[in-house]
Parts: sequence; C-alpha cells; structure tokens
Amino acid sequence: MRNHWFYLVLVALVGVAVYAPLFGAFYCGYDDFTFTHRAAFEDHQNPSHIFTTTHGVSAKYRPVERLLDYAVYQSSNGNALGFRIRNLVGLLGTGAMLYILGFYLFGSKEIAFAAALLFTLHPLANQSTAAALFTIAPAAFILLASLVLLVYAPQKKHWGVWLFGALLCLGLSLFIYEAGIVMLALWAVFVVVKHPPRRFLVALGLGLAVVMGIFFTARAAFVHSPPQHGTIGSVIKNLVLFGGGILAAPADSILAHDVFGAPLPSEISFEDASFLLPVGTGIATLLALALLLARRVRRNDDYAEPFPYFRLALVAASIPLWLVPFLAFSPHASETYLYLPACSASLFMAAFLAHTLKSHRAFSIVVGVLAVIFGISTLNRNLHVLKTGRIAEHIIKSFPLAAWRHGTWNILVAEADPPLPRYGLYNYRGLSTIDPGDPTLPATQFALQVATGNPGVSVRVLSAGEMAATSCAEPQLCYWVYADGTVLQTPFSQTH
Repeated sequence: MRNHWFYLVLVALVGVAVYAPLFGAFYCGYDDFTFTHRAAFEDHQNPSHIFTTTHGVSAKYRPVERLLDYAVYQSSNGNALGFRIRNLVGLLGTGAMLYILGFYLFGSKEIAFAAALLFTLHPLANQSTAAALFTIAPAAFILLASLVLLVYAPQKKHWGVWLFGALLCLGLSLFIYEAGIVMLALWAVFVVVKHPPRRFLVALGLGLAVVMGIFFTARAAFVHSPPQHGTIGSVIKNLVLFGGGILAAPADSILAHDVFGAPLPSEISFEDASFLLPVGTGIATLLALALLLARRVRRNDDYAEPFPYFRLALVAASIPLWLVPFLAFSPHASETYLYLPACSASLFMAAFLAHTLKSHRAFSIVVGVLAVIFGISTLNRNLHVLKTGRIAEHIIKSFPLAAWRHGTWNILVAEADPPLPRYGLYNYRGLSTIDPGDPTLPATQFALQVATGNPGVSVRVLSAGEMAATSCAEPQLCYWVYADGTVLQTPFSQTH
C-alpha cells in the first residue's frame, strides 16, 4: 500500500507542476464568461433554475454541474482560481481512479503508474481541464470512481455501502455530464465476466432502476428541446478525426504549430500537405504497435506471463465507447470529447508496452520519453491559456467599469486587428479571448455585466467595417479592441 501512495503522490506532484501556470490564469473563452454570468445572475437570483432549466437551449440537463459551478463561484468570490483548483482536482482524481483500475486489470504497479502519469500529462486531457467552467474533469473523476467502487464492492464485507457509493457516483456524474451513460456498458461487462453473487446482482439491478428512473424522469420533466443528431457523414468524419487525434497525440498540434509552424487542426485540409504531420504520426503509431505485437508473438516462449489479449481488447474497446454519445448526438467535433478516450488510451498504451517490451528498462525509457513529450506539450498549452486569460482580463479592466455600475449603457466594440485562426483555447487574441462574435452568445456583454454587477450594460460586437462606418452618439460608446488587449475609444465616441 505504501508503494501505491508513493506512485499516486508522484503523479499528483507532476500534474500540479505542469498545470501550475493555470493558477494565475483569468477566465478565457466564451464558455467561461457565459457560465459565470449564469452563476452571478440567473442562478443567484433564481436558485430553482439550477434544477428546472436545461444547459442553455439544448437537450442537455445538468443540474449538478450548475450547482457545482454556483457553489465554486460563490465560495471563491468569482475568482477563476476556485475553478482552476476544482478542475485540477478532477484531473488528478481521474488519474488516481485510472491507477486503481489499471492495477485491478493488470496487477502491476508499474502499469498503473505509467497509465496515470501519461493520462495526467496527456495533451488531449488539457482543454477539458484548462477551460475553467468546464466540468468534464470532475465528472470523469466521479464516473470512474463509480466503476472502482463497483468492481471492488463484491470483495468487501460491507458490500452494500460500496454498491451504494457506486450508484450515487454514477447518478451524480450523469447530472454533470450525461455522456457518461456509456459507463453502463462497462458495468455490464463486469457483471458478465466476474459473476458476482446473486444477492449483489439483485441489489445492483434495483439500484440501477432507481438511478436511471430518476435520471430519465427528470429529463422528461425539464428537457423540451430535441437532441441534435449526427449524420452518417459527420459520424464517419468525426470518428476519423477523433481516432487520428488519439493516435497522433505524441505530435501535439499546438506544440507543432508553435515550434514548426505546422497548421492547427482547424486549418488542416486534405487538399494540400497540411494533413501529413498528424496522419503520418498516426500511421507511425499504428506501425510501432503492430511491430511490437508481432515481436511479442514471435518470441512468446521467452515470456513467462501470457499476453493479456482480453483485458487489452477491453481497454481498447472502451476508447470508441466513450465517443458513442458524441458521434450520435454532436455533429461538431471537439477535443473536449477526447478526455475519457485519452484516459483509456493511456491505460492501453501502458499495458501494451509493458507486455511487449521485454525489458523493464526499455519500458521505463519509452514511458519516460512519452511522459516528457506529453508534459512539454501540456505545459505549452497551459502557457497559451495563461496568455489568453491575461489578454481577456486586460480587456475587461480597460473599460470604465466604475462608471457603468449603474444605469443603462449601450456599448459597441470591434476587433482592431485581424483575428488569428482559432483552435480550442489556444490561439485566441484580442476580443476573441472573450467573444466568438456570435450574436447568440453575447459573451462580452456577459463579461462586462459580471464585472460591473449591472445587467443594464448592453454590448454589441461589430465587424471592423461596421465600426468604421458607425457614428456613436449618446448613450452609445464605441471601442476598438487590439490583439494585445488594449482598448481604445473610437474617435466618434464621447468621453464620460
């Protein structure tokens, strides 16, 4: 047990070191400003909305997420640090659960440690952790905790308590991030493979009936928007993108863009050579795995331990399993959907390498190299988020907030510099650090209302051409926002 704690603490320390830049990062990205506005106004004034309204105008019902956001916002006085700590705890907790599951499946502390370390440093787990108001990391922590409690419950004297904990964690995770419902498939695999006692199965069945009954009854009562559905074309396209993202993870797209000028994923096109780096890395990863497996099969007599085909296949199958809800109901591909797939991929990679590399030294070297690459990539991403947050904070503080704390104000803003190609949280500058320019997502207005505490502040984002052609008169004020966050009134604005 002592060695287990040593490994877990070591992973946590490495994770804290790599994510340390986020402790000083302000909010960034429209989700952060949209959800802090919701906590500051709607949920504060009408707490019942936490439980009776959906996640925006959508088929997503996440009351525990909203409750968690509201609690953190209030307890931290609106400071982004509270959310940063919450998400890092979620990441480290997910890594700890992966360690436990890795040891349960493969009986090796080295495999469990390698899996937890690779996941904690995995660049594809970063955006879900770095976006302050995202609750994917804590939801995944609770979801994997439900599986850990379930698999160990039959072995415990007070198995009912463990089973209750598993069911409670499952229910909470579904009300934070409903995509976790695919966990039921892994629960089913556990039941089929392990054949727990009949009384355990009866209790499990009754408990699941209660949890799922509450979940679907609540959704039926409060969700009135139909879910989006992916087309066959979008499913195939997104599956290729997701699979490529997992396989090409050692060549992190953000680091490759910064160091070599490689195109961001949002700029990749099959009409030119921009796709060669991620596709080449993915193919190289597949070839390396195939060669290691072939070598292991040829030299099978040299290995005392049989190759764990079933357990590795189970872990590998869980990678696309996590993606099923997003492929079916979300036509838009997002790196945030790869958080749990990266978790399974890290465990698969650790176990596969351990059983194909005969030498412990070779295993340690390969895992160490991957950990260094992942760590540098994730640290670089966190530095991007820190820079983006500083720009967003500079923009907000540059407005005359004190003058806008009361009354009605109609503000016009525009980007002074051409925007950069955007990807995730990592390539924003200027006003795009706050607002995507979508009229249905008035993030700049939300940010200034929160900063002033005044819902009477109205903000409209214009294009540069529209702003140049606008003459601002009372009570409007017009502002140019520059790439570095500098905010200047237009020559037509009146000074107050």
